[in-house]
Amino acid sequence: MVENEMRRVNMDLHKSIIERFPVGYAYHKIIRDENNRPCDYEFIEVNSAFENLTGLKRSDILGKNVSEVLPDIKKSAFNWIEFYGNIAINAGVEEFEQFSEPLRRWYQVKVYSPEKGYFITIFSDISNERRQINELELQITQRKLAEDKLRANEELLNASQRLSKVGGWEWNVETQAMYWTEETYRIHDFSPGEMDPGSAKHIKRSAECYEPKDRPVILAVFQRCVEEGQPYDLERPFTTAKGRRLWIRTTAIPVVESGKVIRVIGNIMDITDRKQVEQALRESETRYRKAQELGKVGNWEYNLKTTEFWGSDEAKKMYGFDPTKDNFSVEEVESCIIERERVHQSLVDLIENSKPYNLEFDIITKDTGKIKTFISIAELEKDKAGKPLKVSGVVQDITDRKKMEQLLFREKDQFKTTLLSVGDGIISTDVKGKVLILNPIAEQLTGWRQAEAVGRSSDEVFHIIDEFTRERCDNPAQKVIETGEIIELANHTHLISKDGFERPIEDSAAPIKDEQGNITGVVLVFRDFTEKKKIRDEITYLSFHDHLTGLYNRGFFEAEMERLDTERNLPITIVMGDVNGLKLINDSFGHAAGDELLIRIAKILKKSFRAADIIARVGGDEYAILLPKTDGSEAQKLINRTLELLLKEKVRDLNLSISFGWATKTDLSQTTDLVTKKAEDDMYNNKLFEGPSVRGRVIDSIVATINAKSPREQAHSERVSDLCIAIGEALKFEEGEIKTLKVFGLLHDIGKIAIADDILNKADGLTDKEYNEIKRHSEIGFRILSTANDMSEIADYVLSHHERWDGKGYPKGLAGESIPLPSRICAIADAYDAMTSDRSYRPALTHEFAVAELLKNSGKQFDSELVDIFVEKVLPTLRNRFC
Repeated sequence: MVENEMRRVNMDLHKSIIERFPVGYAYHKIIRDENNRPCDYEFIEVNSAFENLTGLKRSDILGKNVSEVLPDIKKSAFNWIEFYGNIAINAGVEEFEQFSEPLRRWYQVKVYSPEKGYFITIFSDISNERRQINELELQITQRKLAEDKLRANEELLNASQRLSKVGGWEWNVETQAMYWTEETYRIHDFSPGEMDPGSAKHIKRSAECYEPKDRPVILAVFQRCVEEGQPYDLERPFTTAKGRRLWIRTTAIPVVESGKVIRVIGNIMDITDRKQVEQALRESETRYRKAQELGKVGNWEYNLKTTEFWGSDEAKKMYGFDPTKDNFSVEEVESCIIERERVHQSLVDLIENSKPYNLEFDIITKDTGKIKTFISIAELEKDKAGKPLKVSGVVQDITDRKKMEQLLFREKDQFKTTLLSVGDGIISTDVKGKVLILNPIAEQLTGWRQAEAVGRSSDEVFHIIDEFTRERCDNPAQKVIETGEIIELANHTHLISKDGFERPIEDSAAPIKDEQGNITGVVLVFRDFTEKKKIRDEITYLSFHDHLTGLYNRGFFEAEMERLDTERNLPITIVMGDVNGLKLINDSFGHAAGDELLIRIAKILKKSFRAADIIARVGGDEYAILLPKTDGSEAQKLINRTLELLLKEKVRDLNLSISFGWATKTDLSQTTDLVTKKAEDDMYNNKLFEGPSVRGRVIDSIVATINAKSPREQAHSERVSDLCIAIGEALKFEEGEIKTLKVFGLLHDIGKIAIADDILNKADGLTDKEYNEIKRHSEIGFRILSTANDMSEIADYVLSHHERWDGKGYPKGLAGESIPLPSRICAIADAYDAMTSDRSYRPALTHEFAVAELLKNSGKQFDSELVDIFVEKVLPTLRNRFC
C-alpha cells in the first residue's frame, strides 16, 4: 500500500508540474516503419499551455499520430518526423526557432529524448517576438531617415522588450559604434550613463558577463558575423553587473549592402524562467525514476498497431535486461516468465474481452537466473471507434514481500483460512498431536471428514507406511513436537486412507510456534504424489534409455560398467557392434528406413543376449553389450546366435548386418577403458571386411527398387548405357573405360530412389518446387555411390551428368572441359533417349527432332565435338532403332 501510494503521489506531482508549465509541453513516441525508419509520431501527453499555444485540444489528439492531427505535415518543406525521430532514437538534444506552416506560427522549441524511442518538446509561441525583432530591425534600418518616428516608437519598443525580456542592439561596422536598447541595459544591470552611447566598450563589458570559457566563443561568433556575414544564435549562462545569475539567449544577423556587412543587429533575451522550467522537469523525471527504483516498479506499454513493446529502464532492470543494450520485446519478456502461457492468455483476454489484468507470477531473470515474483496491472486503451489501441501497465517486484509473507506464515498461529484453501493436504495439530484442522484436500486424501477427525490422534488419521517394507512409519507430528524441527517425509511413503486406498505422498511437517518460540502445534503438508511419481519414473527411464530403440544409453552403460567392475563379476566381456550401411540406407531410403533398421537390430540383440546382460545403444550406429561373468567363448556363442537371427531379418529387402568385436577382462588390473578399446579395434577390423559387401548389396537393392518403381526408368537406363558404350567405342576408348561407361549409364539416375513416385511419374509439367526436387537426384546418387570405394569414380560422373557446356547446369555449374568426359557423353545419351522415348508427360519425339535439338544446343548444353561424333558416327550405326 505504501509503495502504491508513493507511486501515485510521484505521478500526480509529475503531472501537476507539467500541467502548470508556462510553456507548451508535449510528450511523443516515435513510430517506425518496417525498415526501422521514423515514419510518424504519436501524441502521448500535452499540457494546457500546449493547447493554448497551438489551438489543438488534448482530447482530440492524445493517442493519435501527428499525420492524423496535422495531415499537411508530410507536405512541409522541413521533414519534422525524420528530425524528431533522429533525436528520439539517438538521445539527441536540439533547440531552435521554427515557423510551423500547418499552425502558421513561430515557436521557440527545445527538443530532447528522455528515453530511446520517445521525445519531449518544450516550446513557446514567439510569433510576437519575431514580429517585434523584425520591427526593431526595420526601425534601426530606417533610423537615419525617420529619427522622429523612431523616438516616437522608442518607448513602445522598450515596453515590449521589457514585457518579453528581449533587449536589442546594433553595431555599425563603419563607425564602430554599438547601441543598446533600455532592456539590453536592464538585462546586463548596467546604467545607460555608465558608458558613452555608441561606445565599443559595450562589447567588452557584455562579454565579461559570460563565463570565462564562453567569452572567446561569444567574441568569435560576433567577429564572424561582422566579417563574414554569419548569423548566430546561442544560449549561455550569464552573470549581470549586480551578480544576478541568468540564462540568456543572444542572436545576431548581418545587414548587407552591395555584398558588404554594414551593420549587425541583434537581441539578447532573458530565458532564465524557461531554463528553470526545463530543470524542474528534469528533476521531476529524476524523482519519478528514483521513486520507481525504490519502489521496484516499472512501466510497460504494448502498442497494438505497431506491435512495438516499450518498457521503462526500471522494468528492464527488474527482468534482468541491460536498458542500454538488450532488446525488450514481448517475446523476450515472456521467455523470462515461468508460467508464460497463463500470463500471455491474460493479456489476450484483456485485449480481446476487456477482462481485468491483475496478475502475480514468477520470472527467471535474464542476467542472473534468479527467480523473482512480480505483480502486474494493466489497462486497455481504445480509440474513438472502440478498437483496442494499446495496453499500458505497471509491474512491481514483490519478491521481498513474498519472502516476508512466507516467513510470517511459518510464525503465525494456525492460518485456518489459508489451510482450507491451498491445493495440498494440510493437517494441523495441537501440541499433543491431536487433530485440529483438516483442509478439503486432506479430507479427500485421508478419507476422514473434518468433523470426524478433530480431537483424534494424528497417527490414526494420517496413516502412513513404507512402500517396500510395508511397515508403519513414525508419526511425523510427534517427531516435530519432540525435536522442534521441520522434517521431510521419507521417500517411498504411502498414505492409507480410511477406506483402505493407498497412494504415494510427499512432503513435510513443521512446528507452529508462538511469539516466544514455544511450540503450540504441528502442521502437516502433504500431496498426492501419484502423477508426479509416474512422471519421475518416466524421466528416470528416459535418462537411462535410448529413446528410439528402448535399449540402455551410453550414460547408463558406462555407469553399469563401473558398478559391475568387481572381482566377483570376472570374467567380464565387452562386445561392441557397428551397423553396416546405415548412412547409405538413410541417404537412399530415408531416415525412417534407418530408424526401422536400428529398432529391428535392437530387438534381435535383446532376443539373442541374456536378461542380465547390459545392452546399450552408445552411438548413432553403435551398440555395446556388457556380459558379466562371461568369457570369450561364451561371448562368441552369443554373437553367433545374433548373426544367425540377423540373416533372417530384412529391411527394404536388405539383410541386417552388424560388425562385432569383443574383448574380455580377466583380471582387476586391466582397465575397462583398455578392454573397451580392444573390443572396438576388433570390431573395426571385422568391419573392414564386412562393410564393402553390405554397401554393394544396398546399391544393388536400390537399383532393383528404382526398376520396380518405374520400369520405364529401367529401360531408359539400359538404353543410355548402350548409347554411352557406342559413343565410347566411336572415341576408341579402351575396354576398361567402356565397362565404366556401361556401369555409369546404368547407374546415372540411381539418386532417383529418393524422389517421390508421384513426381517421377507425373503426367503433366513439373512445378518449380518439383523440378528442384528432381534436380537433387544427381547429388543423392553421388552420396550413395561414394559409400562404395570401387564406385567413387562413377560417383563423380553421376554428380556431373547434368552439368552444361556453357556452365548453366547443376549442381556445381561446371563448364567446358572441367566437366568429366564420361559425364558429357552421358548428358548427350540421356537427352537423346529422353526425347525419343515415351515419357509420363508426352509421347516419344522423332529421331529427326531429337537430332535437331542436339545440334541446336551444341556448344551450349552439350560438347559440340561429342555431338558431331554422336550424330555422324554413332546414330548411323544404330539406324535400325528408328525404323
